Amino acid sequence: MEEEAEAVEGDLATAMGLGEESKDPGVMCSLHSLIGRCPVLESLLIKSSLGFCGLRINSLTIRGIAVDDIFFIEPNNVELNELIIDNAPYLERLLLRVSAGLDILVVAAPKLDTIGFHSDEGYRPNKDHLNRLEFGSTVIQGLRVDKLAMVVPTIKILAVQMKALSLDTVIELMTCFPCLEKLYIRASKSEPNNSWRRKHQNLIKCLDISLKTIELKSYRGIKSQVNFVTFFVLNARVLELMTLEVDS
Repeated sequence: MEEEAEAVEGDLATAMGLGEESKDPGVMCSLHSLIGRCPVLESLLIKSSLGFCGLRINSLTIRGIAVDDIFFIEPNNVELNELIIDNAPYLERLLLRVSAGLDILVVAAPKLDTIGFHSDEGYRPNKDHLNRLEFGSTVIQGLRVDKLAMVVPTIKILAVQMKALSLDTVIELMTCFPCLEKLYIRASKSEPNNSWRRKHQNLIKCLDISLKTIELKSYRGIKSQVNFVTFFVLNARVLELMTLEVDS
């Protein structure tokens, strides 16, 4: 399982790179055309992208997209802030390492089953919101489900970077992704207690948790983390493996 979690990050380095330090005014149209006309493109890495603010994906062959934009940007620079996956029938993985301000709209990606590392933390001086992920009318701002118009049953693997480990947030995500099987979590800290026995008493009766694998990094054994883990040990009926990684 550790190898699979690392693969979510590793693909950022192995995908095809595109868009670094591009300043041509027509670069957006050129990138759209290049992606659409490449008959064998399977992996796309958008790294340190400057000079264009949006990218639309139309590809019959692409299987993986990664966006790696973790670096400081001057406030007046033009940078990527919108990614539209318009038509990608074979896309399976969407991998993110973006600090803030990226809007991702998934229009048609029926085989998309992996997302990582989506985050609810990060800051950029010229951005006024966290990353936003949209599936039709369903909107996830950071890691909060702002609007649940429809569920997304294709997502089986999710990796998240959380500012604070929150059971409520994870339950929201499981509601949005009802067929989720593998969850990988990094959390800088924890919510005060993550208590659930009374708060989610009615929800437990109807929530069908499909998780088989959970990995939680930076585990310290504090009460809120124990409560979080206990919830899944007692209620995730098909859970096969839970890994608690302790910082050295």
